[in-house]
Amino acid sequence: MVDIPQQKMTELGLLQSLSQSRSTAAAELAQAEAEQRSMRELQRRPDVDNPTAAAGVVGQDPLMEIKRRMVEQQARLADLREHYRDDATEVVNAESTLTTLQGMLRREVEARLQVSQTRVTALSEGLRSIDRDIAGVRSDLGSMPAKEAWLSELEVRINALKQRYEDLTQKSSAAKITEFTSLPIKIILLSPAAPALPKNSRDYVRIALAPAFSVVVGIAVAFFVDGLDITVRTAGHAEEVSDLPVLATVNEHRRKRRTG
Repeated sequence: MVDIPQQKMTELGLLQSLSQSRSTAAAELAQAEAEQRSMRELQRRPDVDNPTAAAGVVGQDPLMEIKRRMVEQQARLADLREHYRDDATEVVNAESTLTTLQGMLRREVEARLQVSQTRVTALSEGLRSIDRDIAGVRSDLGSMPAKEAWLSELEVRINALKQRYEDLTQKSSAAKITEFTSLPIKIILLSPAAPALPKNSRDYVRIALAPAFSVVVGIAVAFFVDGLDITVRTAGHAEEVSDLPVLATVNEHRRKRRTG
């Protein structure tokens, strides 16, 4: 058996904890997605200052240092081009330094983008797992009223069975007390039987009708036996049975006994 009220309190506490975890995970996911968008924007336009990336996202100090050095190098290169030709050693060295800084920025952005993508995937999976747990807890909480009703009905049945058991126990105890306190011999007094009276000792109607009934039965049996006889006795009977004309008849001859 399960303590439904205690289980309900536990489920509510778990639901509250999961809701807080989901809020934290959702905030972290939003931050990771913002960082990912910032890195993609910086990868697409490395020469443009990205205000989102400069907003103080955790772990971007090296990236901001590279950006700062790039801006300084671009300003120095512009200043050198005003005083020297493009093929001058100072200008060439400044351009090489700027290209190196740009490569460092590109590699750093790609690494950060890969890390942010992994972090977004992990946080999304964790958020889906928390959502599944929350759905399971809410499903359990939704089934609590049915469980409470079932337990209440079961408790009523158990109480009824307990009451019946107590009644049967009391009746059994009373029967045992009666058995031990009463005599084992029982005397049953029956009322005397009434005298037998003959019914219709002389039935004159049956005696008178018996011979007539016998004659009728005999006649019926005679007709029945005669109907069963299929012997052909006369020429007309033969024509009737065979549906053919009789051409000749043979008379019966009996030998005469000689007397002498």
